[in-house]
Amino acid sequence: MTIPVPLITPRLSRLWISLITGAPKALAAPLVESLSHEMTASDRHLQDAAEIPGRPLDQVIAQAMQFTADDSPRAFRGGANHGPPIVRSVQRMTGTRATAREAAAEYASWLDDALPLIFVTGDPAATWRIHFGSRQGPVMLEFALDEDGSGAGRVIYNIVGGRLAATGSQGRFEFRSVLGGSALLCSVHSFSPRLWWPIYVATQAQLHLFVMDSFAKRLRDKFPS
Repeated sequence: MTIPVPLITPRLSRLWISLITGAPKALAAPLVESLSHEMTASDRHLQDAAEIPGRPLDQVIAQAMQFTADDSPRAFRGGANHGPPIVRSVQRMTGTRATAREAAAEYASWLDDALPLIFVTGDPAATWRIHFGSRQGPVMLEFALDEDGSGAGRVIYNIVGGRLAATGSQGRFEFRSVLGGSALLCSVHSFSPRLWWPIYVATQAQLHLFVMDSFAKRLRDKFPS
């Protein structure tokens, strides 16, 4: 049954789409707002170059109707019953010519001097640790170089331990050169914090952002573009 309404707006539409489908607002809002633009693809040169054949609409709809709950995109499944919250954080650092390897080595050295009560031990080319209070103090985070995943323009560390990491966390800390070396990405992926999530957001997450902003200034000063 269809019930007509006298007024509909993109803002109202994205709210009820999120409510009915379970899709997060951050995903639904841009999709709904894009409906005011022409969506029919007229330029097919990329599709032709990739040799991807088109499919009729009825065939696509029939395939979609066969999906089960497990087949649906992860964003539509909700996050309440899928384990602890996972951290994904990406900072883009511009105005520096530092390579990923230079940034990785500089980060460990800079962090050891930049913050009071924070000390770094180990070798950033292998395994290194962040301590609190002294070099013999408790290990807050421990990083091990992922030699197989690292390469030209990319350095990856696995977060293998520390009091700030939840048991079994499989987080990664990465430096990556992008845009032909004109920018640098520093990111954290799949990290499970030990702290209760609201406390993490109010403390450790804010400290991480402050540290990354300060480190970006350090790179611009030492490796200006």
